[in-house]
Amino acid sequence: MPLKITKDSCFIRAIDTDGEVLPIVYNGHFIGRNFYENHPNLKELEIGERIVEIGERAFEGCTSLTSVKLPASLKIIRQDAFAGCTSLQKVILDESVTKINCQIGRGGTLILRPSHNEMVVKHLVAGHGDIEILHRGEFDPHYWD
Repeated sequence: MPLKITKDSCFIRAIDTDGEVLPIVYNGHFIGRNFYENHPNLKELEIGERIVEIGERAFEGCTSLTSVKLPASLKIIRQDAFAGCTSLQKVILDESVTKINCQIGRGGTLILRPSHNEMVVKHLVAGHGDIEILHRGEFDPHYWD
């Protein structure tokens, strides 16, 4: 049966450690639990538009993953989505991202600006908790001052 590409299709571009491009066509708005976990040769990842959520353990244990580019459509990254991605160094976010809300366990919330790439990477690799991506116009700016 041929692969059906619809208006809801999303392209995920993955590059392995040999430089080979692995295009994945994904239908839906949610990358589910354990979607691409424990792929030791995954080096770079670019998630296309339309994805609004990355599920738990979606890319967990991809130990060669060095960079991830996230789409403007993304709203939430679930706990452990990138846990154990020990080579991760860079998370590329759309310019419209204004704040990142990192939930740490059941405790308080840490608000990070996207320019704090190192803090975002540490949070993702450690799998502390969900991350909510906030874009301009999605919140009352005075709340965050």
